[in-house]
Amino acid sequence: MATDRLRAAKPGTVHTASRIVSHPVLGGFRLEARPEGLSSVRFVSAEEAARGEGDEGPRNSEASDWLERSAAQLIEYLLGDRSVFELPLVLEGTPFQRKVWETLLEIPHGQTVSYGRLSKAIGMPTAMRAVAGACGRNPVVLVVPCHRVIAADGGIGGFGGGVWRKKWLLEKENPAAGPMF
Repeated sequence: MATDRLRAAKPGTVHTASRIVSHPVLGGFRLEARPEGLSSVRFVSAEEAARGEGDEGPRNSEASDWLERSAAQLIEYLLGDRSVFELPLVLEGTPFQRKVWETLLEIPHGQTVSYGRLSKAIGMPTAMRAVAGACGRNPVVLVVPCHRVIAADGGIGGFGGGVWRKKWLLEKENPAAGPMF
């Protein structure tokens, strides 16, 4: 169950290890972990990925273990060899945001849902804008698949990493659907 993987960050704890993973199309990702699990995956520019800016060595062996597992699974996902991440997530967010993120974990690989449908799934059918806001604050892009949420009219909607990245990810996950837009 998704909630088994989504843990609340302990107050006052910080990321204890980070790593940059490069990608030839998407640029790169900064991964951060705590001893309890993965806490952040953010897009970085290709230049930052190439420089490895902020790539911090291990300061905590448990966090470093999660970081290495996370990096390996992210690479497998980007290569098309993984569709589900198997990692404990340690996320900071409001109860509402956490509810949205838990529900995002239920969207199957290669499928999309609308912001309205996601709002209904969490029991708040009129909260589409709030749901979109929670998606935009997702601290672990790709792992919690906010890129799978689209507009009600089938439009691609927004994406903090850039709409071009969202389009690439959706086409990668479901090539049978054909080009998007």
